[in-house]
Amino acid sequence: MQTPNIVYDREREDGHWLFTMDELGNDKGMIAKGRDARWSPDRTQLVYTSQRDKTFSIFVMSTEDATERQITFGDEVDLNPSWSPDGKKIVFTSITPKQKSSSTETSRRKILIMDIDGNDVQELTHEIAGAFSSAVWHPDGQYLAVNSSRSGSSELHLISESGNYISQLTETSGSDISGMHIDWSPDGDHLLFTSLRSGIVSIYVIKKNGESETRLTQDDRRINACGRWSPDGSQIVFHSTPSGPFDEVLSLSEIFLMRADGSEIRQLTSSNFSNGHPDW
Repeated sequence: MQTPNIVYDREREDGHWLFTMDELGNDKGMIAKGRDARWSPDRTQLVYTSQRDKTFSIFVMSTEDATERQITFGDEVDLNPSWSPDGKKIVFTSITPKQKSSSTETSRRKILIMDIDGNDVQELTHEIAGAFSSAVWHPDGQYLAVNSSRSGSSELHLISESGNYISQLTETSGSDISGMHIDWSPDGDHLLFTSLRSGIVSIYVIKKNGESETRLTQDDRRINACGRWSPDGSQIVFHSTPSGPFDEVLSLSEIFLMRADGSEIRQLTSSNFSNGHPDW
């Protein structure tokens, strides 16, 4: 399979399916059942989540022959996979099933890392309080950005690759809903995230030291989320939905492209289904 530029998922009546296209929006076809895909650093593999049975599991596909293999198993809900910079490990969110206690039911959201064959699974967040939505490795491989509620609200934090807490990046009365919406710039200097702090879901960028936070998508008529950098860092691909009641606009989500400063926005997809969660 020839490696295309952009992978994204499409929600159809029979579930989520992965499609590919070039940066002009030219369709390159459907490749697998799944969602939330990420290219490997050398672009020879894709990692994604897919619901084949009763829960979501992580799969890896070769871009050379389109063969796929399942690498997580069990009752946990495994989501938001992402590669280490050297392509040897995968970090992902795992949600344990709800466990009945004396008076309540609870579930636990944690960050795990594993080898790309699914072996040597380790939890990064067992000593850090809070629920975790996702994690992405910094390009230097020394630490990760994570979304966590450890401070009382959903914020972005940094942890080391061994699971030690480093610092908090964002602080807002809104919510950094970055379950699958965090992405480091290729040079590692900036972090994309999605937030409600302006009153509508928008894409923001912040420096790795927590300074110079900037809202990139300014249109309050649209819900903009899941920004991902182009390989050269000059552009950002994302999905966008007209604002309104959730159940009325869900099917209208499409993929858009903009420059890294938020300018020159153009639409890439147009269909009768929801298109989202692109990766470049």
